[in-house]
Amino acid sequence: GFTVAFRYRSARYDIVVENPDGMCRGVKRLTVDGITLDDPTGIPLADDQAVHRVRVVLGNQGRPEAGPSMGEHVMSLGERRQP
Repeated sequence: GFTVAFRYRSARYDIVVENPDGMCRGVKRLTVDGITLDDPTGIPLADDQAVHRVRVVLGNQGRPEAGPSMGEHVMSLGERRQP
């Protein structure tokens, strides 16, 4: 795996990415500040002057139907597809 420090406005996100099964794509589990997110395709971002701990575990888990609402700031973890 690897780690990334990501800054969003006044907040910092310390991100740890793990790949225990050697997968090439997909997010099996996503936790932010110890809370597992139901939708593992993006990290909700806040401008709150806090340091957030993010853990991404790569692997297969079906793609959820619903994503974040349009009003939320989110760092996407999904695949990019060509039109």
